[in-house]
Amino acid sequence: MGLGNLKTYGGLRQGSQSYNIDRLKKYLYYGDGTYDDLVNTLLNEAMNDQLESFASFYRGKKLYELPRGWPEIPAKRQR
Repeated sequence: MGLGNLKTYGGLRQGSQSYNIDRLKKYLYYGDGTYDDLVNTLLNEAMNDQLESFASFYRGKKLYELPRGWPEIPAKRQR
């Protein structure tokens, strides 16, 4: 199993910056408001290129950093 197995939804690949932003915005729209402050902080960090994304797999021993621009820019193995 590799990073190519991450699902694509509506053209957005899991873990990509655009996917993360899309999901955060959907929480603001559909969520109950409990974590709106946190979501807005994460969105602000994403818009300022400060939000980092990582991927791992269930029972996997590898951790990957997904840089801005992933999947066009290769992931960096962290461990």
